[in-house]
Amino acid sequence: MNLRMDLAQLSRIHHHNPETPKPPAAGEPPKPEGGSETSKVRMGLASNIALIALATGQFLVGLDLSVMSVALPSIQKDFGVGMAQLEWAMMAYMVAGAALAVPAGALGDRTGRRRLYLIGTSIFVVGSAISALSPDMAVLIVGRAIQGVGSGFMGTLALAMLTSAVAHDQIAKLIGLWTAVTSGASAFGPIIGGAMVQFFGWRWMFGINVFLMAAVIPLVLREVPRDTPDKSLNRKVDWLGSSIL
Repeated sequence: MNLRMDLAQLSRIHHHNPETPKPPAAGEPPKPEGGSETSKVRMGLASNIALIALATGQFLVGLDLSVMSVALPSIQKDFGVGMAQLEWAMMAYMVAGAALAVPAGALGDRTGRRRLYLIGTSIFVVGSAISALSPDMAVLIVGRAIQGVGSGFMGTLALAMLTSAVAHDQIAKLIGLWTAVTSGASAFGPIIGGAMVQFFGWRWMFGINVFLMAAVIPLVLREVPRDTPDKSLNRKVDWLGSSIL
């Protein structure tokens, strides 16, 4: 009698235990542990606002690469400088951004991508403010270089955060969208820059970044989840290569 009661109790415990996994039905593939691709999307970037915020930042990074060309005559007139110094203002942004884009990925893996992206946006805002308020050509060149440092972090880490948060079959579509944003900034940069120079002055080409990034940064803080740095990675930061570049 006691043996039958014990067996009945064990049977009830087995059927009511929520932790007991059910075997898959015939022909049904086993479910992967740790969540599906769909849950990866929901648990990653929780809303499209995050995508809009990161895309806006990337658009500004690309815009500042192309708007400078239409502002050169106005800057030359205000500062009374030659073409060589104007070229430095353009190259400072490009070189600094390209040099920092290389180590940004490794640094993001070690320190956290979102954290380093936000540092990059802050640097970009500071450089934009310096460029907008620059009293002479030397300060403008410094401001543009600081902008470039921030853009190097932003461009690399934004795409890395997005691709790690969406389902695998959506990555190609995401990269296509990202390419369209970057190409659009390059294509429409001279048009937007020309309109701003004509109606507001060349300084507003940089000043507008401060106001737009003031909206982007809080959205990234709210909508992009904080990632966990992987300090076990042995990936080295190529500072020598960046310095040579």
